[in-house]
Amino acid sequence: MSGLPGWRDRKYRDLRQIAADGRDQRTATRGHIYALEIPFSVIVGCVLGTFVDDRFGTAPWGFALFLAAGTGAAVRAIVRVIRWQRSLDEADAPGPTPPADGGADGPA
Repeated sequence: MSGLPGWRDRKYRDLRQIAADGRDQRTATRGHIYALEIPFSVIVGCVLGTFVDDRFGTAPWGFALFLAAGTGAAVRAIVRVIRWQRSLDEADAPGPTPPADGGADGPA
């Protein structure tokens, strides 16, 4: 053994910090993905709608249909972001605290 006092504590503390940093990086990456997904879903819907209208002569119905589909995909992504953020908030929330009076329901 190394003989250094507390080396294991330092080692595990460093590993926990690395794990926390990795979670922060994944959280930031996921946030950026959602930030790109929301506008691109609407943009792709508009482009596909325009293509369908030009190809089949259905103006403006193809555009309107695919715009609605892209907007629906964006709303779905927003709902996912809200659920994901709530799960992060719940994971970071401290546990329940015991009552100050030791759990008594009222005066005896």
